[in-house]
Amino acid sequence: MTEESFLLQLVAEFTQGATADQLFHRYWPRIHTFEWVSNENSLKLLLSEAKQIAEDGDPLA
Repeated sequence: MTEESFLLQLVAEFTQGATADQLFHRYWPRIHTFEWVSNENSLKLLLSEAKQIAEDGDPLA
């Protein structure tokens, strides 16, 4: 699974109600390889931003 598809999976689960804390611990072996995610808060920020972009549409499209 590519990083992009993994991130999309995380966003989908976050959108469906999973918390960043749950996702962080569930997928820690894979998440720890991302230099931009150091803890639950950084994952929550990333997922919140991705969710907002998904709801608003891609600003670069």
